Amino acid sequence: MRIALLAPKGDFDKAQGEGTLRYMYEIYRNMKKIESEYSSHVEKVELPIKKYLNKRLSFALGNFFANLSEFDIAHSLTLMPMQNLRSRNTIKFMTIHDFQFLLEPELSSDMKKSWTRRIWWSRTFLRIPMKISLQSVDYIMVNSTQTKDETIAMGFPEERIFVANHGMDERFINTPLPKRSRRGKFRVGYIGAFRKRKNVWFAVDAFMGVPDKDITFELWGPPKFEYNNIKERAKSDKRIAFKGFAPEENLVKTYDSFDLFVFPSMYEGEGLAILEAQARGLPVIIYKHGKIPKEIRRYCFEAEDSRKMAEIIGMIKKRGYDKKRRAQAMRYARTFTWERTARETLKVYKFAMEQRK
Repeated sequence: MRIALLAPKGDFDKAQGEGTLRYMYEIYRNMKKIESEYSSHVEKVELPIKKYLNKRLSFALGNFFANLSEFDIAHSLTLMPMQNLRSRNTIKFMTIHDFQFLLEPELSSDMKKSWTRRIWWSRTFLRIPMKISLQSVDYIMVNSTQTKDETIAMGFPEERIFVANHGMDERFINTPLPKRSRRGKFRVGYIGAFRKRKNVWFAVDAFMGVPDKDITFELWGPPKFEYNNIKERAKSDKRIAFKGFAPEENLVKTYDSFDLFVFPSMYEGEGLAILEAQARGLPVIIYKHGKIPKEIRRYCFEAEDSRKMAEIIGMIKKRGYDKKRRAQAMRYARTFTWERTARETLKVYKFAMEQRK
C-alpha cells in the first residue's frame, strides 16, 4: 500500500507551528515509524507555492497536475480540492480540522471594520469551494466527533467519515510530574491566542470576581488580536499578569507552574490545550456552552458564566483537586498520542483498500 501525504511545500516542517501544521509533521513522522506493520510505504508530497497565487490556489493547481497514479492512497492533510489528472485509481482522502471559518465566522477577531462583509462572504460564497473540495475525495478524516457531525451536516456521507483524534507532544506524557506542595500563591493559567473565539474576556471577568488575595492569573500568548483591549480591561487587578508568548521549549514547564488551567473557548475543532493541561495533572475549567468535542471535555469543570467560573476557582483553591478525578483525567488525556492518530488513520486506509476490491 503506497501512501502519499499532500501538503503545501514547507508545511511538514516541525518549526512551522501548532494546530494543522503540527498535525502534518506528526502524522508523517509517526506513520513512517509504523508503516511496516501495515504493509505500507508512506511518502510526503510537497506541492510548490506560486508567487502569483495564494496558498490554496497553488495547492489546487499543484495537485491537479501531480502524478499520483503510482499511489494507492493520496491524502490531503487539510481542506483543499483534490481534483487530479493522473489518479484515476487512487483513493483520495482529506483531513478536516473544523468548520469555524464557515459556520461561525463572527468568532474570528481579525475582521475589524469589514467584519459584516466578511461574515456575509464566508456564509454566502465560501460554501462553494468547500463543497467542491468535499466532492473531490472518497473519504474524510476528522479530528473529533464534533467535526464529524459538522461534515455530515455539510452533506458528506456519514459512512465515509472517520475520526482520528489528534495527539499531544510526547513531552506532556514522558516528563516527570512536579511535586505539588503548597508553594506560595495559587496560580491560575491560560495558554493560547487572544482571538475572539478564545473568549479570554470570560476568564478575566471570572478571575476579577475571585476575592482571594493570594492568587494570580497568568495569561500566556502573543500580543495580537484582542490582547490590548483585554489587558486594558484587566489593569485594575494587579493579580493578573500578561506573560507574552509561551516558548515552545518551555511549554511543559509553563503548564507545571500552574495550579489550575482555564480554557474558556467558544469553539474548538478539538482543543488539545485541555488535554495537555490534564496530562500534567491540572484541573481544567471550560465555558459550558462552548463548542468543544464531547471526548475532549469529558473530565473538565464547566462554567456557564463568569460568576460560576469564579466559584469553581475558589472551590478548587480551597479544597484542592480530587485525587481520583485527577488520576482519571490524567490517564485519559495521555491516551491522545500522535502514534494512536497514525495507527487509526492507517487502519482506515486498509479498510478503504479492502472496499475497493
